[in-house]
Amino acid sequence: MKSCFIILISLLSTYSFAQPKDETKVTIDANSITYQGYLSAEANEKVYKLFNQAKIKPSWFTIKSKGGNVSLGLDLAEWIYKNRLNVKVVDYCFSSCANYILPAGKQLVLEKTAIFGYHGSANSKDNDIDKNFSDLDEYINTLPEKDRIPTKEKILKQFQADLTRDRKREVNLYKKLGISPQLPLLGQQEKYQQSLKNYLGTDNLEEKDQYKGWYYSLSDLKSLGVTNITVIDPPWTPAENIKEFKLLRLDIVKGELRP
Repeated sequence: MKSCFIILISLLSTYSFAQPKDETKVTIDANSITYQGYLSAEANEKVYKLFNQAKIKPSWFTIKSKGGNVSLGLDLAEWIYKNRLNVKVVDYCFSSCANYILPAGKQLVLEKTAIFGYHGSANSKDNDIDKNFSDLDEYINTLPEKDRIPTKEKILKQFQADLTRDRKREVNLYKKLGISPQLPLLGQQEKYQQSLKNYLGTDNLEEKDQYKGWYYSLSDLKSLGVTNITVIDPPWTPAENIKEFKLLRLDIVKGELRP
């Protein structure tokens, strides 16, 4: 059953920019809890423990993360909102970090070169139960033949139940925060995908696959409901990080998705 659990976690972690390698670090100082690394249950629990033990509660949550499990991102975002913390992004915040944690604070502070990126969420349309999960199939094929079908059905049933739950949680979180539910989804809309194809041209469509997601200008981010934004030592200049992480820029006014 442990293997089944690992496979299920893998399915639910589809929306991180890459898979975890290093241990996530959580620390606390006089005014901030700092979270560096992929979202993990252990790291989240350490956040809650450090905060509860602190005699003077920190007012800031500082994060540098490529994302991770959707449920864990929602848990942390709801906790940040409940405790009325401010959020500071150091270097980067992607996937579940950008979807949920970035907009959850009273204030959002970005380091001068920090970048945030999106590539879908629990509510993405292609998030279906019949998706081709190679890790799951590999695991199923290691089982005795009589156990393969019932085990796969059990795992996928649990995946669908968890996905349905997280979709509802995402919608409710955005309503609470006053955020557009399109925040993590716009770049997947057909008009933006078509604008990128038109820009690249038919001879260069393979270039589309090199990009991992998209980001917004700060004005577009504000138009989606993330309004209380401050940049340390402005102007905001994330160009090097955008290049490194291969992000597209989504321009809401122009209706464009561009390198």
